[in-house]
Amino acid sequence: MRHNQISRQNKNKKIKYLAIGLAAGVLGIGSAAGVLTSANSHAVTRSASSSTQDTDQITYKGVTYVPKGNLETYLFAGIDSPDKITEIKEYDGTGQCDVLLVLVRDRSTDTCKFLTIDRNTMTPVKSLADDGSYIDTTECQLSLAHAMSLDHETRAENTVDAVSTLLGGHKIDALQW
Repeated sequence: MRHNQISRQNKNKKIKYLAIGLAAGVLGIGSAAGVLTSANSHAVTRSASSSTQDTDQITYKGVTYVPKGNLETYLFAGIDSPDKITEIKEYDGTGQCDVLLVLVRDRSTDTCKFLTIDRNTMTPVKSLADDGSYIDTTECQLSLAHAMSLDHETRAENTVDAVSTLLGGHKIDALQW
């Protein structure tokens, strides 16, 4: 009888783990679908056109590559503020990006790939005054791009510009934070 109870408990654990795994999978698929369907309601739009660059060629180690067309890129940025985004009255050093994730969607195959970017990556970042005016470009941590200026849209655009610079000038079609 004791062996039968243990066997039944193991079977119940397996069913629970399977249910949890299936739920996580469904949530993951649902999240990806939500990202794609909400892409048109993003916070900041960089360009109405896709980042297709058919005429640009890249030569690397003697081999010439032509970038793939029909691509859309979306930047997701997790900001280090524990509260909802509120208007900033004076610079307090908060608002850096904790997480940077680029979703690349190939419209011709309707597939997506993710590129995570370390927040500590050193790259040229525009230094902006509180009013958003350009001061200088400095090589610093990518996470600091979002801490420049007081206006949230200007901060977001500065982050997009820094990521685009890091990726060799490729356009980011949209940003969500």
